[in-house]
Amino acid sequence: MALPGQKSMPEPDAALVRGRPRDYLAAQPRPEHVGLVVEIADSSLLEDRRRMNLFLAAGIPSCWLLNLVDDRLEVHRPGTEPETLGGSDSVDLVLDDRTVARIAVADLLPGHRPE
Repeated sequence: MALPGQKSMPEPDAALVRGRPRDYLAAQPRPEHVGLVVEIADSSLLEDRRRMNLFLAAGIPSCWLLNLVDDRLEVHRPGTEPETLGGSDSVDLVLDDRTVARIAVADLLPGHRPE
């Protein structure tokens, strides 16, 4: 993913990107093409939190950090404090300012049993 002002391109663990794969044969997706990035963190937790700030500063509207250390999902959005959700919570998947799905956090955490 190409971020303005960055020498290297951070590669999130997953991203929801507009268009089709062939749309990006000649160039990487830019922040305006991305609806959500997801990082999965275990030993990389501190670095992945730093990357959340890079993605948000570039204009990506929503970033999820699946924190395997604490069994939590951290939802990062511009201009707000991160929201921390546990296994008994649900998270709205918002794309283009519209909720398109509600996902149980327990379904995102490997081997997690709801609290």
